[in-house]
Amino acid sequence: MKPQKVHKPDVNSANIANVGLVDGIVYVICKDNIVVELKDLENMLSYVEKICGSNKYPFIVDTGLNSKISSSGRQYMADKFRKFRTCEALICRTFYHRLLAQLYITVSRPRNPVKVFSSIEDAEKWVCASFVKE
Repeated sequence: MKPQKVHKPDVNSANIANVGLVDGIVYVICKDNIVVELKDLENMLSYVEKICGSNKYPFIVDTGLNSKISSSGRQYMADKFRKFRTCEALICRTFYHRLLAQLYITVSRPRNPVKVFSSIEDAEKWVCASFVKE
Protein backbone atom coordinates (compact mmCIF):
# COMPACT_ATOMS: atom_id res chain seq x y z
CA MET A 1 0.00 0.00 0.00
CA LYS A 2 1.35 3.42 -0.93
CA PRO A 3 1.14 6.15 1.68
CA GLN A 4 -1.59 8.66 1.04
CA LYS A 5 -1.27 12.35 1.80
CA VAL A 6 -0.11 13.21 5.30
CA HIS A 7 -3.01 12.64 7.67
CA LYS A 8 -3.79 15.03 10.48
CA PRO A 9 -6.55 13.51 12.59
CA ASP A 10 -8.83 16.11 14.09
CA VAL A 11 -10.03 14.26 17.15
CA ASN A 12 -8.74 15.92 20.30
CA SER A 13 -7.71 13.63 23.12
CA ALA A 14 -6.72 14.81 26.60
CA ASN A 15 -5.65 18.25 25.34
CA ILE A 16 -2.20 16.89 24.51
CA ALA A 17 -2.67 15.41 21.04
CA ASN A 18 -4.93 14.85 18.10
CA VAL A 19 -5.61 11.13 17.83
CA GLY A 20 -7.39 9.30 15.06
CA LEU A 21 -7.62 6.09 13.08
CA VAL A 22 -7.11 6.84 9.37
CA ASP A 23 -6.73 4.17 6.67
CA GLY A 24 -5.71 1.49 9.16
CA ILE A 25 -3.13 3.64 11.00
CA VAL A 26 -3.52 5.30 14.40
CA TYR A 27 -2.07 8.81 14.26
CA VAL A 28 -1.07 10.57 17.47
CA ILE A 29 -0.08 14.16 16.64
CA CYS A 30 1.15 15.76 19.87
CA LYS A 31 0.76 19.45 20.42
CA ASP A 32 3.84 21.62 20.76
CA ASN A 33 5.16 22.89 24.12
CA ILE A 34 3.29 20.43 26.34
CA VAL A 35 4.18 18.34 29.36
CA VAL A 36 2.58 14.90 29.13
CA GLU A 37 1.36 13.67 32.48
CA LEU A 38 0.24 10.16 33.38
CA LYS A 39 -3.41 11.29 33.62
CA ASP A 40 -3.21 12.61 30.05
CA LEU A 41 -2.05 9.21 28.82
CA GLU A 42 -4.79 7.46 30.78
CA ASN A 43 -7.37 9.65 29.01
CA MET A 44 -5.72 9.00 25.67
CA LEU A 45 -5.71 5.24 26.33
CA SER A 46 -9.46 5.20 26.92
CA TYR A 47 -9.96 6.98 23.58
CA VAL A 48 -7.58 4.57 21.80
CA GLU A 49 -9.55 1.65 23.29
CA LYS A 50 -12.72 3.08 21.71
CA ILE A 51 -11.27 3.55 18.23
CA CYS A 52 -9.25 0.30 18.13
CA GLY A 53 -11.62 -2.08 19.86
CA SER A 54 -9.88 -5.44 20.02
CA ASN A 55 -7.78 -4.75 16.92
CA LYS A 56 -4.09 -3.86 16.58
CA TYR A 57 -2.88 -1.08 14.29
CA PRO A 58 0.37 0.61 13.40
CA PHE A 59 0.90 3.85 15.35
CA ILE A 60 2.52 6.98 13.96
CA VAL A 61 3.41 9.34 16.80
CA ASP A 62 4.53 12.90 16.09
CA THR A 63 6.16 14.05 19.33
CA GLY A 64 5.58 17.75 18.66
CA LEU A 65 8.14 20.45 19.39
CA ASN A 66 9.43 21.23 22.88
CA SER A 67 7.19 18.61 24.49
CA LYS A 68 8.16 16.49 27.47
CA ILE A 69 7.03 13.20 28.99
CA SER A 70 7.95 11.68 32.33
CA SER A 71 9.70 8.32 32.69
CA SER A 72 6.50 6.89 34.18
CA GLY A 73 4.66 8.18 31.10
CA ARG A 74 7.14 6.49 28.76
CA GLN A 75 6.72 3.21 30.64
CA TYR A 76 2.92 3.57 30.59
CA MET A 77 3.05 4.05 26.80
CA ALA A 78 5.20 0.94 26.40
CA ASP A 79 3.03 -1.23 28.66
CA LYS A 80 -0.58 -0.11 28.25
CA PHE A 81 -0.71 0.83 24.57
CA ARG A 82 1.04 -2.33 23.31
CA LYS A 83 -2.17 -4.34 23.03
CA PHE A 84 -3.32 -1.91 20.30
CA ARG A 85 -0.03 -1.57 18.35
CA THR A 86 1.62 -3.64 15.66
CA CYS A 87 4.45 -1.10 15.44
CA GLU A 88 5.39 2.47 16.38
CA ALA A 89 6.86 5.10 14.10
CA LEU A 90 8.11 8.03 16.19
CA ILE A 91 8.57 11.36 14.46
CA CYS A 92 11.28 13.34 16.25
CA ARG A 93 12.32 16.67 14.80
CA THR A 94 14.79 17.67 17.50
CA PHE A 95 17.93 16.08 18.91
CA TYR A 96 16.34 16.11 22.39
CA HIS A 97 13.34 14.09 21.17
CA ARG A 98 15.62 11.64 19.37
CA LEU A 99 17.44 11.06 22.67
CA LEU A 100 14.13 10.54 24.48
CA ALA A 101 13.00 8.13 21.76
CA GLN A 102 16.18 6.09 22.13
CA LEU A 103 15.71 6.10 25.91
CA TYR A 104 12.12 4.90 25.44
CA ILE A 105 13.25 2.09 23.13
CA THR A 106 16.18 1.05 25.33
CA VAL A 107 14.70 1.37 28.81
CA SER A 108 10.96 0.85 28.35
CA ARG A 109 11.52 -1.88 25.76
CA PRO A 110 8.19 -1.84 23.92
CA ARG A 111 7.34 -5.29 22.61
CA ASN A 112 6.51 -4.05 19.13
CA PRO A 113 8.88 -2.76 16.44
CA VAL A 114 9.77 0.92 16.94
CA LYS A 115 11.60 3.17 14.52
CA VAL A 116 12.48 6.87 14.70
CA PHE A 117 11.91 9.22 11.75
CA SER A 118 12.39 12.90 10.95
CA SER A 119 9.24 13.23 8.84
CA ILE A 120 5.73 11.88 8.81
CA GLU A 121 6.14 10.95 5.13
CA ASP A 122 9.06 8.61 5.91
CA ALA A 123 7.15 7.13 8.85
CA GLU A 124 4.13 6.45 6.62
CA LYS A 125 6.32 4.75 4.01
CA TRP A 126 7.79 2.38 6.62
CA VAL A 127 4.43 1.63 8.21
CA CYS A 128 2.62 1.11 4.91
CA ALA A 129 5.37 -1.09 3.46
CA SER A 130 5.61 -3.35 6.50
CA PHE A 131 2.48 -3.26 8.65
CA VAL A 132 -0.64 -2.06 6.83
CA LYS A 133 -2.86 -4.76 5.39
CA GLU A 134 -4.48 -3.98 2.07
